[in-house]
Amino acid sequence: MSMQTEGIDGRLSVRDLLKYSLGYVCWISTAAVTMLAILLMRNALNLVWPLLGGSRWALRPIDRFGLVLMGLGWLVFVIFLENFYRTGVATGLKRRLRSAGQLALGSGRALPRALRRWGLDLLAVRFVRTLAIPLALAAAAVLAQQVMILAVTG
Repeated sequence: MSMQTEGIDGRLSVRDLLKYSLGYVCWISTAAVTMLAILLMRNALNLVWPLLGGSRWALRPIDRFGLVLMGLGWLVFVIFLENFYRTGVATGLKRRLRSAGQLALGSGRALPRALRRWGLDLLAVRFVRTLAIPLALAAAAVLAQQVMILAVTG
């Protein structure tokens, strides 16, 4: 039997399981980048608060409460991501079997054509879009830190 036709549990092939595994790799990597963004935002808060004239006695509760709120936001985002990526893979598997319209990913280049042929184009688009959120937050935190450092030293 080939890898394409060898069924597991009568419904999924080994290739399909690899696609789901790739979806979970995207999920874990986005969750890790989001956690890094949260830590960078916490770091920026700890740097910016005293420089803006905030009380050092208020910083500790604000830091702890902010970390709890950001952690809860992270948990909700990670739960959303798991479903978002898993349904992206499932939709890609269903769509692979029938002809579908053009995606925003493009169809003239080799990589988008290959992703579409493998049924991973929707997962790739979703991964890029959801990874942009924590990367933007991390960039904003680093930018806030750098602006405050320049304002104090310059």
